[in-house]
Amino acid sequence: MFPTCSRIFLLLIIIAASACERPNNIQPNGEEVFIGFIGPISSKDSPATRDGLAGLKGTLSERPLLADGTLIKIIEVDFSNNASPESKIIQNLADMNNLLAVVSFNDSESVMRFSQHSEQLQLPVIAALATHPDVTSKLAYMNQLVFDDKFQGRVAAMYIRDERLVDKVAIISDSRRVYSQHLAEEFFSSFLSVSGEVTNNISVDSDDLPAKELISTIEPEQPELLYLTLNTRQVLQFLEALKKTGWQPHIMVSDGVLANLFRLHPGKKDLYEGLLSSDVYTPDLPLPDKFDQYDWSEQKLNTFTVIGIEAGLLIENALLYCSSRSLDRDCMQGALRRGDDIRGLVGMISMGEDGKTDRPIVISQVRSGNSKFLVRVN
Repeated sequence: MFPTCSRIFLLLIIIAASACERPNNIQPNGEEVFIGFIGPISSKDSPATRDGLAGLKGTLSERPLLADGTLIKIIEVDFSNNASPESKIIQNLADMNNLLAVVSFNDSESVMRFSQHSEQLQLPVIAALATHPDVTSKLAYMNQLVFDDKFQGRVAAMYIRDERLVDKVAIISDSRRVYSQHLAEEFFSSFLSVSGEVTNNISVDSDDLPAKELISTIEPEQPELLYLTLNTRQVLQFLEALKKTGWQPHIMVSDGVLANLFRLHPGKKDLYEGLLSSDVYTPDLPLPDKFDQYDWSEQKLNTFTVIGIEAGLLIENALLYCSSRSLDRDCMQGALRRGDDIRGLVGMISMGEDGKTDRPIVISQVRSGNSKFLVRVN
């Protein structure tokens, strides 16, 4: 099952308290404000969205009232099989009275399709999953919660070269996906910049991966590591094909893939052994001292739940700031980019004036069927 609000309440009580202290005897005043949540909620292939929604709901429902008694509500909009264009969905949300901001669990391509429209509407949006660096480019109302591809590609390349002492890599990306192509390009240029060798740089154009052919092309070049900017389905196909060959190169995947593999295909952990990942979170990550006395084992946290929780912390911090000033979209947008340091689950997060969030990236590896923390890079 995906995490429910009730299963993460203990965690959220503690985290919400770290964002701000509020009296517990606040009474509702009858007023309401709304936070939108958009993403492929009902898609069976997208549990990440449901996990993120659970995290956001838990954070905001644990402190559901502002200091004056105004109730905070979440408006959910499912992008799965939605016949309306993205611009129409954004327009409908913008037309809602007292809707102050939107949290998007859409990918980079989708966010970039509606970003100009949300900008024209002056609607604050937190792009929770989108990592393309252009997501926030020259936009005053679009905000990026996770690290962008430039940072991820550079950190991955430097870690592989400097810490793992890998000399030769091969890269496989998806030419249809802006995220995949850009991340692969960043890794490629960063790895070359530290005198690494790229034996193969291959793009595919289908979810049905020609894994056998790819392996037969790459293996003769003997790269020590394969860097995959593919989606979860493609990575799983590749791992299944690789197992049949007996070849055992190191493999690194990008953010969210490992969490999705464990989430969607828990019975195939043997395929994931040794897999390296760059991400925002790994379940055994040493937590800040403020939280480490609590039992987290039952919380079923993953990358996407954590992102939802941290989106909620940013929203909550902005609401606190604006509730004593002007509770409107302009104040919310300004508050999001104030640069306040907020304690997340992995470390401090802070959104700057450019709408990008300064946050750590985590490198992990699957060992004995579990994701194990290796290093955190700020």
